Amino acid sequence: MILLLLIKVLPLAALLVNHLAVLLGVLLVLPLAVLRDGSESKQSNENKNTLKTIGLAVFKQDKLVGYLSPVQTLAHLIITNELDNSTVAIPSPFEKKQNIDLYVTPRWNTKIKIDLIDNKPVINVDVHLSAKISSISGSHKFLNEENIKIVENAANKYIEQISLDYFNITTKKYKTDIAGLGKHLVNKFLTWDDWSNFNWLDSYQYSSYNVNVNTTITSSYLLLET
Repeated sequence: MILLLLIKVLPLAALLVNHLAVLLGVLLVLPLAVLRDGSESKQSNENKNTLKTIGLAVFKQDKLVGYLSPVQTLAHLIITNELDNSTVAIPSPFEKKQNIDLYVTPRWNTKIKIDLIDNKPVINVDVHLSAKISSISGSHKFLNEENIKIVENAANKYIEQISLDYFNITTKKYKTDIAGLGKHLVNKFLTWDDWSNFNWLDSYQYSSYNVNVNTTITSSYLLLET
């Protein structure tokens, strides 16, 4: 009897949770695959090794609407505070067609504030990252403090750009808040009816956004110039 009751109740509970998530503007993304050490497929938040995510499938309510690229997925993880660590290849500010590999971890949680201007959302994102230089080409293998600052600025520019690209594709193309950002705006409405009538899931596509990134290189796996 108890088993029969659970079979009937659990699907209903799942359906109610899904509807509540939609009302709050929390829409789901599904990992296509997460690879560890370049070979083993794994999906676990407990794994503290560096993970390589090859993309996310994007759903609007219960409909598949598209996919995020690896760099867009990185932006999603940073914005949603789900990033553990990642190796990020940024364009070298010293040499054209060269990259610098950074081992990146969150320094502080990403802060998000959403305002309404002319009844349209303005999303402000403040990101703080820590990074270690794991590889760099050419004569800048041995870095001084000035060059480290240049690398930090290059990292800021890169993360800001991929974050803006992420917002562009989710607002303009997919028109869906896969990061669940509506929770940062709901407290600006006095009643649930006001929030529901605002229709966040539809309003998200009209959002504008500002992203500020502050990357601090805490140390390097390379030798510093003396």
